Amino acid sequence: MNRLEELNQMKMEIETMPEEMQMPTLKARVKKRVWRHRALVAVRNVMITLVALMGGLTIGVNTSESFADSVKSIPLINKLAAAVDFSGGYEDAVREEYVTKIGKVVKTKYGDVVLSYAMSDDSTLVMFFGGDWEKKHRDLMLSKLTDADTGKEIRWSGCTCALGEKEKSWKVLDPCWREYHKHVTAELELSKWDGKKGEHKVLETVSFTFTTDKKLKSKEFTVKKEFEANGFSYRIEKVTMYPLSTRVEVICLDDIGTDAEQTLGMKFSLVGKNESRSVIEHNGGTVLGETIEPGHYIYYLESGYYMMDSGEVTLCLDEIDQLPKEQKEVIYDSKKKTLTDAKGELKDIKVIEERETRYDEKPFEDGTKGKWLTVEVPDGIIRNVFSYAKKPDGTLGDIEHWCGESDSHYESFPIAEDWRDEDGKICLIRNYPEYIIKTDIKIPLKK
Repeated sequence: MNRLEELNQMKMEIETMPEEMQMPTLKARVKKRVWRHRALVAVRNVMITLVALMGGLTIGVNTSESFADSVKSIPLINKLAAAVDFSGGYEDAVREEYVTKIGKVVKTKYGDVVLSYAMSDDSTLVMFFGGDWEKKHRDLMLSKLTDADTGKEIRWSGCTCALGEKEKSWKVLDPCWREYHKHVTAELELSKWDGKKGEHKVLETVSFTFTTDKKLKSKEFTVKKEFEANGFSYRIEKVTMYPLSTRVEVICLDDIGTDAEQTLGMKFSLVGKNESRSVIEHNGGTVLGETIEPGHYIYYLESGYYMMDSGEVTLCLDEIDQLPKEQKEVIYDSKKKTLTDAKGELKDIKVIEERETRYDEKPFEDGTKGKWLTVEVPDGIIRNVFSYAKKPDGTLGDIEHWCGESDSHYESFPIAEDWRDEDGKICLIRNYPEYIIKTDIKIPLKK
């Protein structure tokens, strides 16, 4: 940042700071900075006048009524923790001031979108958004991340959508990535949910290029703990703690080299002296594990990085979800209205009906002939109980569109006519466990 840009930023922070931001902590920081630059005060005033005479390109925009309203939506540091109350690790990072102030605004026909703060490490990027777009119940969806230095697209996963609510003035997007990027361009879509089509309608695209200038070294623990559960063998390779998340790397020894995963997932937690951490949940969804290669998995937890300051932390394996290979394929018989696997008819999932449309919505937007299949699911079972359909020719059809009914016990998803065999049956690939095994495995993690 050159001297002129720094002086303009000082003016914006000191002279146009909203009244509600004049908290004691921020006042102290401003006074400290003013003291450090006291010798430049006179120069600053001259430069401000010169910039104004040059057309007010920066000041004219930044002091507009619309911009002032947007700046008021930038939350205080001590309020950011409330924005990430879904993750104890994020809260810790905010309270330790592991954040970078961005304060950028993009104007759209549907309101201003404000990127107020961001924080990142080698595991996660967390972005705090505000603006009046959210008052109109719009959604802000992350579509692409790019390294601004190299121009290369960044691979990411995890939560993708911040929902607009009248009650809040900030939203959070927290994609997981493989490594830290200092200079980032985030492309986002301002959208509206179309209930009839069951999809987001993109209204406008916005882009932010920004820098996160804080990064701390991770804390790594080599574990190599082997154990068995229900006849399956596993090894917890290592645990890596970052300021924003904890990664647990696991090898499912019986799944290495197989074409069908038999371990669907694990649930871990971190227990410290006075508090604990679990999986990261956001917008009603859980940040799930990531497959590195067959049999190798990473599970994401809330960060225990700052918990280590109080002493030893224990990694607890609380649950293992298993599905034997022979039970992954489930046969749907439309004539008998049954679902059957290698052990017989399913007792927990029941067929309700097939129908041509659902609330005037066809099962496939591309014109593929098919129907909606509605099933009843018990409490506690994950949504999207079937992930694929195995076609008669052996290829897979992706079941990527499902809808929960008003009664949460029902789920509908599309089935294509060309998925049926000559007897009218469809082979579905199951996506929920047969065995949920509670464990008591504890691994101390010491500094």
